[in-house]
Amino acid sequence: MHWRALIEGAPALWSRPCYAPINITNCLMKQLPAYSKLSCELRQGRSRVPDRTLRHVFEKSRGALALLHFPDHSVPSAATLEVLFAHRRPRMSSLVVEGTAFLETALINRILNLHLSQLTEIRLPYRDSLSNDMMSAIACSTPHLRILDISGCVNVQIKHLFKTWGATLSDALGSTMLEELYLNDHPGIPELLVYSTKYSHFRNLRVLHIAIRDQAVFSMYSGLGPLFRYFQRIPDAQVPFPNLIELNIDGLWDITMASRRFESEQTSIFVLQCRLLCSGLHKLSALDSLTVDQAALNSALAPCFQTLRKLHLTRAMRLSTQILLTLTSTRQFLPLVSLDLSDCVGFDAHGLAVLLSCCRDLVYVNLSRTAADNSVLARLTEIINMSDNAGLEVLVLYTTNITGVAVRDFASACAKRYSRIRSSAQVRHPWRLQLLDIDNCTKVGSDAVAVARNLLSFMRTRILASIAD
Repeated sequence: MHWRALIEGAPALWSRPCYAPINITNCLMKQLPAYSKLSCELRQGRSRVPDRTLRHVFEKSRGALALLHFPDHSVPSAATLEVLFAHRRPRMSSLVVEGTAFLETALINRILNLHLSQLTEIRLPYRDSLSNDMMSAIACSTPHLRILDISGCVNVQIKHLFKTWGATLSDALGSTMLEELYLNDHPGIPELLVYSTKYSHFRNLRVLHIAIRDQAVFSMYSGLGPLFRYFQRIPDAQVPFPNLIELNIDGLWDITMASRRFESEQTSIFVLQCRLLCSGLHKLSALDSLTVDQAALNSALAPCFQTLRKLHLTRAMRLSTQILLTLTSTRQFLPLVSLDLSDCVGFDAHGLAVLLSCCRDLVYVNLSRTAADNSVLARLTEIINMSDNAGLEVLVLYTTNITGVAVRDFASACAKRYSRIRSSAQVRHPWRLQLLDIDNCTKVGSDAVAVARNLLSFMRTRILASIAD
């Protein structure tokens, strides 16, 4: 009765209802903060909204439900969803079923059979039950789809994906309206890259995530040799995704010694020769890039390096300082905001300092286990002293060669910037350094750590530092 009375008294919630227990409870707390029963339930860790309450939510929505989100371990019963299905013309625009949320295949089919022509987002990651037939239903019933996440859905074939979406186009050279595609941990990633150089079905993609986080995916790769020969026979192969602004290829260049078929070297060939890193790219994430070749990466990064705002390239053992000097030789300014070069042991301090001297807008920097020293930290201190930039908020220098003197200078610059911004009445969003990680830096003594903690205590900066002396 408490829940029913609460939602009866808050009609404004039903303009855009969302089945997400944490979001719902937070929204209710903001509107009615004095509701003691809800506060008690939140303190006891009850994040699941009762099915009886959800049925009342679906009844009051009367088909106006716009966002349906099934978080982890939080799927309502079939009887509750029947209330939602009772509306003949739902206006749902987003369907999200998170990976660990169990939803029966029959219920997914029931949702897709509602002819949800207004759906613009479907996220069904890591669902073995998702089949080629279900993808056909999605393609035919959602003409306005913009976002599709089928990461880890190994039973969806890439060849069928092209065939399905190609059947919805009137012209063989046409493109779908899909703008974001997530295919993480999918064994058909090489096929996607090769087919995209010949067919224009997904040419309008702006966001593409094809990360490999599960090493077992490499063992599913087969026939990359014939696929590569097929790629070489394609005359005048086009740039597959010319409008791409965000690309995630984490783990795609990783060495997988436990794989039954070690073919990650050929996978890197697909990424580079398909010209996946096109001009205009804003975000590039390539974690665990152990097998990437320096010359190939240099030519691939050259067209997009001046537009990158995010560059995460870690564990690139084969790269040296020369690639940093080459990429920055003709650039006086780089718009990088987020930079992660951790475990790139081939980069020396001079190359890192040259790169940072071209970046004034950095907010996140991770140089863990690199050759970064005081000259690199001095460049970061200069960024802090600039008054016209966003300001560094996260700095990770775990296991580097910095000393206590440079740490004290950096902390002092942060404290002065924080005081200057707080005293300015024109600043709407105050800046602060959120994290400083100088753990395992053997040349930083306890006195320097104490000084840094004292200088940064006013802005509640989290400092990670192990004191060896």
